[in-house]
Amino acid sequence: MIDSQVQEEALRWFVRVRSGHFTANEQLQLSHWLAQDERHHSEFMLLQQTWQQIGELGGQPAHIERPRKKFAMQAVVAGFLLVSALLLYRYSFVTYESQPGTLMSVKVAEGIMAELDADSAIRISRWSDFPDVTLVRGSAYFNVLAHDSGFQVHVADVALRDIGTRFAAQVVDDHGRVAVEEGQVEVAAVSGKTLLGAGQQTSFSSDRIEAPVNCDPLQVAPWRNGEYRFAAATLADVSDDLWRHSRMRLEMSDARVAALTVSGTFEIGQPDKLVWAVAQIHDLKTRKLADGYLLEPNP
Repeated sequence: MIDSQVQEEALRWFVRVRSGHFTANEQLQLSHWLAQDERHHSEFMLLQQTWQQIGELGGQPAHIERPRKKFAMQAVVAGFLLVSALLLYRYSFVTYESQPGTLMSVKVAEGIMAELDADSAIRISRWSDFPDVTLVRGSAYFNVLAHDSGFQVHVADVALRDIGTRFAAQVVDDHGRVAVEEGQVEVAAVSGKTLLGAGQQTSFSSDRIEAPVNCDPLQVAPWRNGEYRFAAATLADVSDDLWRHSRMRLEMSDARVAALTVSGTFEIGQPDKLVWAVAQIHDLKTRKLADGYLLEPNP
């Protein structure tokens, strides 16, 4: 789960931003704090979203005013009620995150289990009538054993609605992927909806859903079995997976090398063999770094 210290720091920054007296120097400090850790950014954005949703319920002020003397008591009471509502809404969310190289199982609700890939995170909302999950980063596998219709997962501003199923989802920057092992999943974006059945997968962004393609339902979320399963994955994507599971850094000498692709199945526990295989496939030279490798063309 997200450290309570991160939550408290995010709340303090949020109140300062909304005070109406936020200085340029404080903005620089906030930017530095947000860049320090991805959790900082996630928590701060959640508070922003919460503030907006509270505003939709009853009017949202542009900022938290410092009370004038004439209206000091009214402002204090109003501010207290607003911050109380914000905190109540804020703590109806629970965030779970796995550590690098470690998987995690989470009970989302009765009859719904989630498995997180290494260095991944989900946020569960208890505010709605049905369990509502956001995939914050990385990958997750969802097993809906028994639950009334209504469970959904948000990935990159797209809603994945469960229709009794087991499926895996992944978020990469502003787009995502979903693959269905069993049952059906409805993918709902601004551009429309697509229904996926067992053995189908698709990629999507907030305004586009790619045409579904077939996949092996037994190979959904191969990381659960300790495997990478690449299908024309770029070396840049391979580098992200290596960092997530083993904290091995894989650098490329230029954009052309980063765009090279690799397909096949590799053991997560043997990252050096994966790098060696990639170098052999593309005739690349490997240079050992302190925490990984540099790949560059052979002269």
